[in-house]
Amino acid sequence: MDDAEITAYFIKHLSESDNPDDLVMEICEKTGRKWDDIESLLERVRAEHEHEITRRQSPLLVLIALVTFVAGIWVSIDSAYLLVLVLQEYSGAAGSPITLLDSFQILFSTAYYTFAGLALGLGMVLGSLFGMKKVWAAILKF
Repeated sequence: MDDAEITAYFIKHLSESDNPDDLVMEICEKTGRKWDDIESLLERVRAEHEHEITRRQSPLLVLIALVTFVAGIWVSIDSAYLLVLVLQEYSGAAGSPITLLDSFQILFSTAYYTFAGLALGLGMVLGSLFGMKKVWAAILKF
């Protein structure tokens, strides 16, 4: 195997998320070359072809990010909706508008989980967007 064949092999298997050490061992056994030589070639291939490897992985990454993003939006909206329902219920039950102190008491005694839901949903949305930054850069070749 020459370096071009090894490079193509590495790109294919790195995009399939194979273990790099296993790849190096396999090439060392096939070619009889030293571990350090093949490992440095792997690192060079990984650095030079990072966008191509990421682009080949992107269908799975896009699916995971999309599911996470949609779930985060859903959790955030659901939590905000529950928060509004609790506040409407308590303000309507008293027959008069609730005070700010009453609002905080209601939120922390009965609807504290909505804050966790909002934080979780926001975290999911931001994590999905941040995690996809590398994939979008590879797709758009930045």
